[in-house]
Amino acid sequence: MEGKVFFVTGAASGIGHCVATRLIAQHAKVALADIQFEQLRSQFTVSPTVQLHGLNVTDPIQWQEALTATVAAYGRIDVVLNIAGVLYPNWIHAAPLSEIDRQVDINIKGVMYGTQLASKLMIEQGFGHIINVASMAGMAPVPGIGIYSATKFAVRGFTLAAAMELRDYGIAVTVISPTLVNTPMLAVQLDREETAVSFVGGTNTLTPDDVADGIFKAVRTKRTEICIRNAFLPKIATVFPGLNGLMHKVASTLGDRNRKRMLAKRQS
Repeated sequence: MEGKVFFVTGAASGIGHCVATRLIAQHAKVALADIQFEQLRSQFTVSPTVQLHGLNVTDPIQWQEALTATVAAYGRIDVVLNIAGVLYPNWIHAAPLSEIDRQVDINIKGVMYGTQLASKLMIEQGFGHIINVASMAGMAPVPGIGIYSATKFAVRGFTLAAAMELRDYGIAVTVISPTLVNTPMLAVQLDREETAVSFVGGTNTLTPDDVADGIFKAVRTKRTEICIRNAFLPKIATVFPGLNGLMHKVASTLGDRNRKRMLAKRQS
């Protein structure tokens, strides 16, 4: 990664923070962005190879300003990483409209804004790579986080389409789809029974480093899609959606057992 220029959203916590830390250690040039700017500033130090940006990904003007500042500092952007995202567990009928708006705005529109504005910049420079982080919940529907799941379906579909559109311009586009990752987003789900199916894969969750490994693999290979662990069942669920209803009760029971185990372990 040495010498490459990366723009990273969601860099103040979770996967984004892990990726940012590893990029700096590998002597990349980075522009780190997060809406939680004070948290970001407390964790990283500005230097000739590290920029910090307060960025609300739902604001295209802020996006443009941050990307422009990055090019002004480094002369180009090699890779844009759209990692920022939110999740609010809830049954669809019970979720307040604000939860729908916020997840759609950040998870979908934030990625679309970043991809579109980065692609314009990269078309001008003649090269680049855009990597969008989705989820296995964007391959198989997950009750209890149905709104989040819908946003990740959108991210995956949008990214695959963007990859086809931008290929002729010399721009690679990749979607990363991990299973459960041990981040603050996981903690939000642990004490909510609605999220039982999320845990059907077991208690052995991914770490942010696992996802960072997948992202760095994408940088090296420029593959269009990288699934991180246990992609077989989600793909089956996509091809045969009728199986989801048949398996829901079993998956919910098993997943809730795993969820309670993980919660008890954290509380002990």
